[in-house]
Amino acid sequence: MAGFKKASDLFFLLILRVCHESSKNHEFK
Repeated sequence: MAGFKKASDLFFLLILRVCHESSKNHEFK
């Protein structure tokens, strides 16, 4: 299950990054 844990962590970081980028773009508008 270690591989699944690592994949879920990477997916979580990706979601955080997307949310952060979208929030920055929203502020600029």
